[in-house]
Amino acid sequence: MSGVGAYGSTSLGATRSDAAFRDLKADLARLQAQLSTGRVADNYAGLGAGAATSLSGRSALSSVAGHQSNVGDAGVRLSLMGQGVTRLAEIASSLASSLPTSLGAGPIGQTSTTLSAEEGLRQAIELLNTEVDGRYLFSGRSPDIVPVASYDAMLDGEPGRAGLRQLIAERKEADAGPDGRGRLAVGGAGSAATLTEEAAGLPFGLKVASATATGTAISASRSAGPPAAASITLGGQPAAGETVTLEFGLPDGSRETLTLTATAAGQTGTAANGFAIGVTPDDTAANLRAALDTAVAGLVTTKLASASAHKAANSFLAGSLSGPPERVAGPPFATATALVTGSAANTVIWYRGDDAAGSARETAPVRVGEGPPILIGARANEPGIRAVLVSLAALAAESFPAGDPTANARYAALATRISAAAGSAPLAQIAADLSIAHGQIGAAKSRLAAEKAQIEDTLAGAENANPSEVAAKLLATQTRLQASYQTTSTVARMSLLDFI
Repeated sequence: MSGVGAYGSTSLGATRSDAAFRDLKADLARLQAQLSTGRVADNYAGLGAGAATSLSGRSALSSVAGHQSNVGDAGVRLSLMGQGVTRLAEIASSLASSLPTSLGAGPIGQTSTTLSAEEGLRQAIELLNTEVDGRYLFSGRSPDIVPVASYDAMLDGEPGRAGLRQLIAERKEADAGPDGRGRLAVGGAGSAATLTEEAAGLPFGLKVASATATGTAISASRSAGPPAAASITLGGQPAAGETVTLEFGLPDGSRETLTLTATAAGQTGTAANGFAIGVTPDDTAANLRAALDTAVAGLVTTKLASASAHKAANSFLAGSLSGPPERVAGPPFATATALVTGSAANTVIWYRGDDAAGSARETAPVRVGEGPPILIGARANEPGIRAVLVSLAALAAESFPAGDPTANARYAALATRISAAAGSAPLAQIAADLSIAHGQIGAAKSRLAAEKAQIEDTLAGAENANPSEVAAKLLATQTRLQASYQTTSTVARMSLLDFI
């Protein structure tokens, strides 16, 4: 039994010695790898207690990288959107400040006026169709859809679908009426003259807003009806210079006044701005009715026509896929009595992007961390943008040919409306929203960079090997391994005589 025990003891000692050698060699290899790579281990198992820190840190670092990518993309988009809105504001400002009040003499003036509007509209459409990496910036929640129709489609339509020019023509007919009197009837007899709206609640034509007179011989008043009407009565012969003033509401919400002045024989004055004093009050009233008829007809072909164009442009550009624009119910249009909602089948829908309820900014949230997202969405049909397009499109769609006696007056009336609308276009709020978002993106960029550095420091503590510490351990391991080799070698050379 003692012999077996001695053998077993020797075998166990040899086994332990081999295991110790292997462990030391493994430690030496591990330490050499740490010294050469600078890392504690090449797998999570080798990190020991630091594995949990490494896993959570790597996950956090991946999240930060994703947010940094979002921030970079958002920064590019916001920069381009801001440039686009700024350029739109410049176009609107230039239109408001430099639009001439008169066409000028000859065809050059006629052409240059509309060409400037056409060029402005083309630029605006191009800006609103800006795309980055397949994403259209002004299309709301539909970034893969081109938001704005082409210039030609917008103005001239597409097969089977009416464009703005057709809608303007229809509106002009409906507002002018079959006799070109703005859906008003000039009447009266004897010493009276009347001006009566065609029907109560009619959405077309001129609306009698007020009627006043100066002097003692003429009285004028408005009755609400229905329908509304103006009544003018001569109580005697008016003196030269006495006036009748009528105020009208136009389809686009503007007001226009018409003043007719009594003129004596030999005085200057035309049917457009005066009426002749006759032999009797009845003769004078007849002259007043004739002058009133002519003046209303002139108002229809000039200022009402411009208001019709402006109203049609507003209606057209208020349209979207979920709310197509209103159109005149017809044909016939001159006798139409109602508006109807168009459809994508018969009317060009100029804005094709997302138009769901809610803020345009909310259509493109950018996640930059655990907090609320940064909102950088935009739609081409926002009120401020649409106001600029209305002004440009209304002028670009109209024509003022040389030789047309109404061209200059129509243009002047439209230019006044466009200058006022373009000058007050509320683009500032959109620009402010985008500027705030840009600032938030900048702050998020700095914060994420700091977070990344902090996480990397934590990971370095868990994953990176300390060169000085590794070198010391390596030296100690080499010393122990060398000592073990020497001891083993010495024992291997010993014999039984060395113990005696």
